[in-house]
Amino acid sequence: MPYTVPGTGEVLPITEGWTQLRARAERMREYKPETPAEVDRLMRAIEDLSFELADFLVAVNNERYDAEIAYSKRKNAALAKHGEVQRSVTVAKALAESDAETEYRDWLAKKAIYHHVEDISKALSTKHYGLMNTNKGIQAQLGSAHRRGI
Repeated sequence: MPYTVPGTGEVLPITEGWTQLRARAERMREYKPETPAEVDRLMRAIEDLSFELADFLVAVNNERYDAEIAYSKRKNAALAKHGEVQRSVTVAKALAESDAETEYRDWLAKKAIYHHVEDISKALSTKHYGLMNTNKGIQAQLGSAHRRGI
């Protein structure tokens, strides 16, 4: 299941979609807002990206499960093939795993993307929470200065 980019409707393979989303998240991580307006803008951008990451997580999870099923089918078919000949179970399993190596690598790659998306989402959530506290402090300072007539 490919990933559809919100807004543009562009359909991308999971790996390309992840490359774009990760790059956006990286830019947000590096950005250090200096004004209340920049803090607000960054908080809104993080919120938007968080929803996109949640949608992306569904797409990559579907691909992860499809890859796991493909690996399991390939391995089981190879195990049946190698088990027909008089071999030890260990040898038949090893040959089956060797035959299913491509599917296994694909499954592991999808799992890695899935977990990376989760980690990035958590990091953005933490940054968002910190920005909320920063914004609260800025607003308190502005309110205090306004009350004193500064």
